[in-house]
Amino acid sequence: MSGVTSSDQAFINRLTGIILANLENEHFGVDELAKSSGMPRSHIHQRLLTLLAKPTIQFIREVRLARALELLQQENITASEVAYRTGFGSPAYFNTCFHEFYGYPPGKVLRHSLGETESESNSHNEQLLDLTPEPSMKSGKHTVWNISGRILFIYSCIGLLIIFGLVLLLNIAVFKNKNTAPSDLIKNEEKSIAVLPFKNLSNDPDNQGIVDGIMEDIVSHLYIVRELRVISRTSVEQFRNSTNTIPEIAKKLGVNFILEGSVLQYGGKIRVMVQLIDARNEQCILTEQYDRDFEDIFIIQSTIAKLVAKELQTVLTLKEIEKIEKKPTQNKEAYKYYLMGRSLCNKKIGERPFNDPDLLKSRECFEKSISIDPDYPLAYAGLADALYTLTWWRTLPRTEGYELAKKNALRALELDKNLSEAHTVLGRIYTFGEWKWEKARDEFLQAIELNPNYPFAHANYSELLDILGEDDAARKEINLALNFDPTMVYFYRLSAAYYFNQGKLNESLKELDKMVEFFPGPWIYDLWQRFYIYDRLNDDSHALGILKELMANDSSIIKYLPMVDPVYQKSGMNGIYSKMAEVLSHETNASPLSIAQLYARLGKKEESIAWLRKALEERNGRLPNLNNDPRCVNIRQEPGFREIIGQLGLSPYFNPAKDFSPVAD
Repeated sequence: MSGVTSSDQAFINRLTGIILANLENEHFGVDELAKSSGMPRSHIHQRLLTLLAKPTIQFIREVRLARALELLQQENITASEVAYRTGFGSPAYFNTCFHEFYGYPPGKVLRHSLGETESESNSHNEQLLDLTPEPSMKSGKHTVWNISGRILFIYSCIGLLIIFGLVLLLNIAVFKNKNTAPSDLIKNEEKSIAVLPFKNLSNDPDNQGIVDGIMEDIVSHLYIVRELRVISRTSVEQFRNSTNTIPEIAKKLGVNFILEGSVLQYGGKIRVMVQLIDARNEQCILTEQYDRDFEDIFIIQSTIAKLVAKELQTVLTLKEIEKIEKKPTQNKEAYKYYLMGRSLCNKKIGERPFNDPDLLKSRECFEKSISIDPDYPLAYAGLADALYTLTWWRTLPRTEGYELAKKNALRALELDKNLSEAHTVLGRIYTFGEWKWEKARDEFLQAIELNPNYPFAHANYSELLDILGEDDAARKEINLALNFDPTMVYFYRLSAAYYFNQGKLNESLKELDKMVEFFPGPWIYDLWQRFYIYDRLNDDSHALGILKELMANDSSIIKYLPMVDPVYQKSGMNGIYSKMAEVLSHETNASPLSIAQLYARLGKKEESIAWLRKALEERNGRLPNLNNDPRCVNIRQEPGFREIIGQLGLSPYFNPAKDFSPVAD
């Protein structure tokens, strides 16, 4: 106990008290604990891992189980009642958790409290057990025994709670000073996993899309398990055909476990092989091979997901099992086209495709899937995603494209209201297509509730929160997205933008550096971001260097590169901004919003607002970001600016007094 400080004990006691105060609320989880304690979720998580070698969700469950044991021993109560009073939601889930933690079912605690033998207990129904003495026993020595026994029992329960607290604290010293068995490591360590790209063992390279889709569906099944932290497909894509070792890949992705796999199609059959590896010691803890008809692919995928969850010692709820085992379609051809469409669409997440053949082909695949099975909800959700992306990059007209994407998202939800993907794309449409802010919020919150592990739901929700000026909430959501997808370019781009908006400029630079570390540039958009950062830092030398680099890598403006130094020497940074505004205003593909930001920096209010109106006319996707954009600080008080904010429906969220000054990081 020498390693336990009073601060550690106070921390654990405080969290335990909060959990007990919310015991009957089955929805009280990690987020609610963080909010009630006033501590960041990440801080609680890291400290519990350090002190007790267990994640927050496990700590919450064990506090519930300790209280459940106390209730079972001291009260006239059934196991079902205890389940609801300790926040487990269902008796079946409670029985599973209790048995796994204590090694025996809750009914055995009730029988022990009654003084029954094992053979006697088998003849009793748990629902009929009653600790209240029969009327014939309420006299003489039975009464004395009952009173003294209850007093002794109360003291025993108090002792049990003390012992529980001591066990928690002893875990600190014990964990630090003993070698833990592999099974204990799985219990104690964070259950984080990455599924590497599956290998296509077929001779036909066209099968790769189906192989990728099977792998991604397994990832989607694992997303459902709340106790797991699952890295998204986009982050692991860089390790396709990688020469890195398993520990190296795991370290880069920040996970403890890796799932590898391969798929072989032959005739109407399919062979799926998987291997689950503990990356900390490169120990294989699960190897399975399935040879089945292709129609059985859904059974294979759900079986793999449940096996992985079991090997990582997670407890699946009945609802999670139901979602994992649900078949999305009965038609194998529709499923194949869906897999190919999803594989092609996901290749372009966060990139700039315009008329990219892969994205257009993905649309065709989803439409083909729907034509085969008109009641396939995932195909509609995939089509909505592809249409939204094509509209965002102006391959489709904005009004027509967003309306078509919305129609398909709503159809997906009509068929299955629990599709997180469909709620997410609908939230994006409401955000960037229709500017319906609270409708967007509702969709993102539903998406996250249905699938807390889905990184794009968190990232897209963070974009909405940033637009609305809810900086702290936006930061929380983008951090969650990065936790699930730690190498996603787009997420780092968003994170850098949020730091920029808050004036945390050095932090913004660090996020851009991380992005380039994973995917070396040059990235034109992010070079512009760096240029603005250095300008706000009054670092002209670095700002000019970045400007030259981005111009050298942008074919539309490279011809103006020789003008940079002479313009700066004559007129400084104001001259640079003036020349850039002039140059871009003559480029047909230049964004009116970008030109407006340049004029705003110069304090040319009329010119800036005129360009903002042009952006409004074309319904520029990024125009709502005006509400929280420090580059427009010089025009925020102008009536024209306020008018545009009103037309965006953002007046209720507009803060005219917001301070965008750079702050010390």
